Amino acid sequence: MSVETCQQVIKAALVQVVLAHPALQVGIGAADTNEPSFLRLPSLDISNHLEWRDLSQTPPASYDDTVIKVIEVEHTKDWQDVATRPAWKLTVFQSPISKDGLGCTFDFLFAAHHSVADGKSLSVFHTSLLSALDEASRNPIEAEDFVTLPTTSALTPSLEDIMDFKISKSYLIKTLWGEFAPLWLQGKPSALPWTGAPIALRPRPQHTRLITFPEEVVSRLLEACRSHKVTITPLLHALIATSVSQRLPGETTTGGMAATTVIGLRPYADKSKIPHGMDLDRSMADMATAYTHNISPSTVSELRDGSQDSDDSVIWALTTKLGSEIKNRLATLPEDDITGLLAWVSDWFKRSNKMQGKPRDTTWEVSNLGSMPYRPALTGAGNAGWQLRRSIFTQSGNAIGAAFSVNVSSVAQGPLTLTLTWQDGIVEGALMDGVAKDLDLWCKQLQKSGKFRAF
Repeated sequence: MSVETCQQVIKAALVQVVLAHPALQVGIGAADTNEPSFLRLPSLDISNHLEWRDLSQTPPASYDDTVIKVIEVEHTKDWQDVATRPAWKLTVFQSPISKDGLGCTFDFLFAAHHSVADGKSLSVFHTSLLSALDEASRNPIEAEDFVTLPTTSALTPSLEDIMDFKISKSYLIKTLWGEFAPLWLQGKPSALPWTGAPIALRPRPQHTRLITFPEEVVSRLLEACRSHKVTITPLLHALIATSVSQRLPGETTTGGMAATTVIGLRPYADKSKIPHGMDLDRSMADMATAYTHNISPSTVSELRDGSQDSDDSVIWALTTKLGSEIKNRLATLPEDDITGLLAWVSDWFKRSNKMQGKPRDTTWEVSNLGSMPYRPALTGAGNAGWQLRRSIFTQSGNAIGAAFSVNVSSVAQGPLTLTLTWQDGIVEGALMDGVAKDLDLWCKQLQKSGKFRAF
């Protein structure tokens, strides 16, 4: 299949994905107010949402760096005309290994407004696109730019409509006290965790680092996690905590650190409230919450001075603790979840402005997209089909949230990727480069020797 034919197939497939997912069909009305809403649009110009970038002449060694730089720029952009133009975009990169007659290799960069898509939605989009690409290859048509949108598409309901949030009186009082009580009544705070630079509500350059673990490293990581009865998310938290602890001066972390695990809420929806025929696991929406872990000063000290820890026991002990916290939180959701109180905020702009200059709540967050399904090439009728070779997940650096984000994604029987993302000036680039170097080295050492050798 020629590159030109591939482009026609991609365009036709994208149209089918748009028609299949109502979240890609709507505008956002009153976006700059406290009462935004989704707007049903009659049509969509696909050319406003699809961009081609020919990187076929880029040296393979610098290809990923080029793609990451494009991602960093995308992270700095505001969505324009959101009332009339759905807030998402697909950029297609033609890679250096694409050659006529030998198959085409592309990277698909799907970017979306967070009201349109959470991490799970990105997986839904790419899975839908992969199926649509196969269909468009088998039955090629020439897609037009102008797409008439259906008038009966049903958006995924809001969290408030399908979640049975149970807020206890004690949790409500504690939350409201922390939000509204004057500082002199709250008492003198103890040493705060290190969370990077204070909140600064102004546009900043964005930074991203990419780490790729090949399949053999991923297999060893998963094997080690299974032997300790944990998942990879708490292990990543523990490794990040180890790296940051070792790379920051001791006086910086006298209050310890705090880490956030992003949790998808789809499994906790009240099934009786989900519209008939709607599958939340195949729907695009923003349905996520988070849980915060406190990493004590004594734990930070152990991670900093682990010269006697030849068997990685400190790392695995922290991993087990964090894994238990995640497991316990999953067992109690959706009770006492902050998402259930969002409707109580009457003025988000006022609340955000009040946070200017205040410390951030957490040091980092881990958002694990999970594993995209393995897709071998289809065969038959002279068509090799489309394969999914890797998955990369990024988020823009947080203006108000964690100092930096760690985004995880993988392909079954393939590589696992991590991205570190942060806003300029919130954390030092040298620290993030060091964390990326440590994670890459330690996980590869585990694969070779059975030990992280982090100390």
